[in-house]
Amino acid sequence: NVVRDSFQRCIVIHGTHNVTISNNVAYDHFGHCFMLEDGGEFDNKFIRNLGAGSKKMKRRHLVGGDETDDDPSVFWITNPSNDFIGNVAAGSEGPGMWWELRNKIRGPSRTLSPGFKSINPQFLPGGVIRDNVAHSNSGHGMTVYLHGWFPSGPTLWENVSSYKNGLTGLFYHATRNMTL
Repeated sequence: NVVRDSFQRCIVIHGTHNVTISNNVAYDHFGHCFMLEDGGEFDNKFIRNLGAGSKKMKRRHLVGGDETDDDPSVFWITNPSNDFIGNVAAGSEGPGMWWELRNKIRGPSRTLSPGFKSINPQFLPGGVIRDNVAHSNSGHGMTVYLHGWFPSGPTLWENVSSYKNGLTGLFYHATRNMTL
């Protein structure tokens, strides 16, 4: 599949589990490209996707009061319990891959299951993070920012490459139990 010239986002997974998103190309779009919407999305697999050219939204679209499409990433990850294997994030006006984990599941996904109201994505285990590339992004290549990530066991980022980014290649903020 090819998604190009999108005025907002490319492929959005919202309140959805056990989906495989593979072998897609997305180019020249506004806002985040491949994204998990609320943090209530589990066991999805993003495999061998290419995203390039995430551009800042000219104005903020506020849904629930705190959208971040004005600082776009190619992959915006709100729940770490998903797999990211062999993806390429290139040419974003923000980060290439951004794990932005809040202290609760937000939006409509909070009501999908009674147990979802008590889940804190910052403490969830990581899925498989392997063979991903981030290059030529204006922000960090790959980042865990702003709220941090505190899984109880080690999380492995394996065989990642990050180069020619405007900021750091890999930036972890307020994070523990990471193995690179």
